[in-house]
Amino acid sequence: QRFAQVTNPPIDPLREGVVMSVAMTLGKKESIYKVSEKGARLIHLESPVLNSNEMDRIASFAEPENGGFEQGTISTRYSLADGPDGIKDAIEAICDKAVEDVRNGVEVLILSDKSADQAELDGTTYIPPMIAVGAVHHRLIDEGLRMDTGIVI
Repeated sequence: QRFAQVTNPPIDPLREGVVMSVAMTLGKKESIYKVSEKGARLIHLESPVLNSNEMDRIASFAEPENGGFEQGTISTRYSLADGPDGIKDAIEAICDKAVEDVRNGVEVLILSDKSADQAELDGTTYIPPMIAVGAVHHRLIDEGLRMDTGIVI
């Protein structure tokens, strides 16, 4: 025989839901080695893709009666006047702000490219979302803080 033959069955999404699931959680993750009530205090999402209603639902978790999840929003916009090299400084600034926020107890970190008004929209651009979340994710890992927050873009 001069070819590879695969005999195992394909992945079955009905029977292998854990493997196929896109569900995720937001919030501070506790150690898997100790079971506690704090470790169960998470926001559960069915999908990582969120619409405005789901974002409003996440925002409602900041209220004390809904869990009191500390939330922070960081703008990923930076000035066009900074030129092409401005993105490096902007990425560094959002990473620094993310570390500061998480150290201050933020459990849900929102990276937003929304502008406050037309003037800001005209004078700024945004860091591409995947670059922003990747940079923040890796900076938080480097600082030992990644498990203390969930990131939403």
